[in-house]
Amino acid sequence: MDFVKDFDLFLFDFDGLLIDSEPLHFEAYIQTLAENSYEVPWSFSQYLNYALSESEGVKKATLNLFPSISKEEWYRMYAQKKNTFAGLLEKKITLHPGVEDFLYQLNKENKTCVVVTNSPRAHIEIVKKKLPVLQTIPVWITREDYQKPKPHPEGYLKAIEMFPNKRAVGFEDSPKGIQSLLQTPAKPILISQQDAFVKVFENNEKVSIFSSFEDILVGISS
Repeated sequence: MDFVKDFDLFLFDFDGLLIDSEPLHFEAYIQTLAENSYEVPWSFSQYLNYALSESEGVKKATLNLFPSISKEEWYRMYAQKKNTFAGLLEKKITLHPGVEDFLYQLNKENKTCVVVTNSPRAHIEIVKKKLPVLQTIPVWITREDYQKPKPHPEGYLKAIEMFPNKRAVGFEDSPKGIQSLLQTPAKPILISQQDAFVKVFENNEKVSIFSSFEDILVGISS
């Protein structure tokens, strides 16, 4: 499949898909919880399963470990975590392999690109300054722009409604993101090296699976 030729509207998740941010989210959660005297035993793989499978997966996993945490304390720590994460973005953020070349290829072909993300606009602006290729994406639908997070399709449907009559394809790195895309007219593409996530969709004929954007570029050039 040649994505550049076959589609006109390219929809992207952001965290963990375009940018290698999940290790930074993990670091921010571990640091924040430790600063509040909560030591968690998670591996990075366990964290990914919590974070990417459902919209409040990390919260649920934390409260299962520490049921004494009140609603107010959780939201206070979550705000602290977001501030810690923003600081890490300033220092450590990078693109995933193949993303830069793929985005420049789409820009060269005048394709319409939209990011639909759970990230707040403030974090987006930090990363766009650090990684200039992201400025080739003209439309960003951030957490402030919709009410219901993935796996609800609200964000993606909003993007598709902005550009009617375009053949849409969507790229995600998580089960909840793919579930969101499956409720829209867009072709869902899972980009993941997580075996557990791949197994969820490997028998779903509607979903194409690649290990990286580099693999997609190989298909385009061959």
